[in-house]
Amino acid sequence: MASSESKPASPFKGGIIWKVATVILAISIVGCLLYVAALPRLSPAVSASVYFKTKIDPPASYVNHTFRIYCILVNPTNEPVELHFQSSYQFDYAILKNSEYLYQWSNGKGSLDAFSHIILFPHDVVIREFEHTSSDYPLAEGTYEIRGFLNPYAGDYHDSVTITVIA
Repeated sequence: MASSESKPASPFKGGIIWKVATVILAISIVGCLLYVAALPRLSPAVSASVYFKTKIDPPASYVNHTFRIYCILVNPTNEPVELHFQSSYQFDYAILKNSEYLYQWSNGKGSLDAFSHIILFPHDVVIREFEHTSSDYPLAEGTYEIRGFLNPYAGDYHDSVTITVIA
């Protein structure tokens, strides 16, 4: 004998909770896309006035000695500038010899997949310091190019200096 009783509708699959959750998810996705599209980009005039420098200390080093790399971002203008990044990856440096990349600090390192930013107030300076040791990448005797830079998403900010390593 067939029962004429029907099962109660599930509040999840096909039910009201499912429909509300789907609408909330769709609104969240659209909101995120609108947020990303609305992120301010630097105008060419502003980005041209912000500059990037790389310095090292000491300017010469011995084999197997530690040296520091300073990536310096400067806003010499009277206006605040905000640089946006798609992750926590912002500053980086590389070591080159004869234009060949030997080492890049960020290789093999992870970064948070979250938007980040740097705010440079008028006449502000932001400095990111790295410490390079022989355990990072040992340098033999010779002359090397140290190239500091910002994550390319923020713009073309880079600068290079040379370091002489002596025995």
